[in-house]
Amino acid sequence: MASPPPPYSDITGISRAAMKDNAQVTVGQYNGNARPAELVVEQNALNLYAGDNNGNLVLLANANATKFYGSFYDTTNQNNDTGNVNYMQFNTTSSNNHVSIVSGDEITVDFAGVYDIQFSAQFLQTGGGTHNMEIWLEKNGNTVPDSGGVTTFTGNNNKVVVGWNYVESLAAGDHVKLAWWSSFAGIDIVALASEGPGPVVPSVIVTVVQV
Repeated sequence: MASPPPPYSDITGISRAAMKDNAQVTVGQYNGNARPAELVVEQNALNLYAGDNNGNLVLLANANATKFYGSFYDTTNQNNDTGNVNYMQFNTTSSNNHVSIVSGDEITVDFAGVYDIQFSAQFLQTGGGTHNMEIWLEKNGNTVPDSGGVTTFTGNNNKVVVGWNYVESLAAGDHVKLAWWSSFAGIDIVALASEGPGPVVPSVIVTVVQV
């Protein structure tokens, strides 16, 4: 039996040579390249995975019973581009375990599973009148059927927090986006300072938790 290579940052397994040759030094990098029934241990999180017939890693057990999760928010104003679909942006990671933000708006999972996706967004209407705003979910660039919701704003300086949750089955590497649109240019997502003892209000908050 060949001697094992030098230790990796968070992974050990049977196919050490393949991992070393392809520089696959993390579970996320090795996912998709595992051998069928191969066991892989993520040392930092004590996750135990098995390779399936497609090379993907399937979580078998976790010593701390930790699920995959991510918590993210944004600290900037997000202006409405009335000529295009808008996507909620995230510039800060609060905590995460194999769920991440890619390109600012793609909520991406490393491993397959069913995930609860909860968001809240601080909207502000400037300008008078009554106007609607729509929100929906996109998965890998495609609109998720029956995922839409409509909020109505009335009057100037109308602040409304909008939020709900989705439960979505995702494959390894899938991403979702939170899309929004309004024909009225005076509806934006905004970050706000507290008017009292409370903390700063992020423009958007999202949590993604494996269920």
